[in-house]
Amino acid sequence: MKKMITVLVFLGLMTGVAVAAPGTEVAKIGVVDVQKVIAETEEGKQIREEVRKQWETMRVELKSKDEALKAAMGQFDRESEVMSDAMKAQKERELGAQQNELRRLTQKYRTDLSKTEKLKVEGLLKKLADVTQDIGKKENYLIIREKRGLIYSPTELDITDRVIEILNRNRKTATP
Repeated sequence: MKKMITVLVFLGLMTGVAVAAPGTEVAKIGVVDVQKVIAETEEGKQIREEVRKQWETMRVELKSKDEALKAAMGQFDRESEVMSDAMKAQKERELGAQQNELRRLTQKYRTDLSKTEKLKVEGLLKKLADVTQDIGKKENYLIIREKRGLIYSPTELDITDRVIEILNRNRKTATP
């Protein structure tokens, strides 16, 4: 009998099959798709909608300023023939300053929007980390890893949907 167990263990090691002693547990590993969590949680959807609305407001303002600049440039083109050289130079400086201001404002809005989105997503990621750690502790996971960067992982390891469900449930209980 002892010889048979030794042979089975040896064959298992040679073929790469893990042989676990009776009563021992296999390490649990989980995978979470962070991008899916951001895209599909209620909070993630709200962040995306807030950013979209904020950008739309900024875009309308920028479009208005751009149209005003184009109108001023058109007027300059029509009237430049009758302007003195000094007047042309002044008007060109003014139009150049308006163009620079529009570029600066566009960049500022993009930067501000990016910072706002980043801060809000960081809050969601903190909650994601808390939920993932809680699942890991309660269910005895050895490792829970982000899905991005993995070449392959079986779908059985993916706990993303559970994480989304818990985050959405926690959000509903926290909202009065």
